[in-house]
Amino acid sequence: MLSLVDDVARYATQGTSNNSGQINFSSTGEATQNMAAEALKNTINIPPTLYKNQGEQVGVYIARDLDFSSVYDVAATNQ
Repeated sequence: MLSLVDDVARYATQGTSNNSGQINFSSTGEATQNMAAEALKNTINIPPTLYKNQGEQVGVYIARDLDFSSVYDVAATNQ
């Protein structure tokens, strides 16, 4: 949020002194990149939470329906 305020202040000062038509929002871009790097750093080393032998059944209970229609499409065929 502070980077956005910094960019708005920079835009206000450049708007009166710079007639090139270019606007540089570098603080917001840097802050977004830093936030993404921090989120990745915090989640990249999550260890596996389930160990089962290959072929064993696993039961998974979820709190709501999952919709896989955008990634898994099966159409009925008449044979």
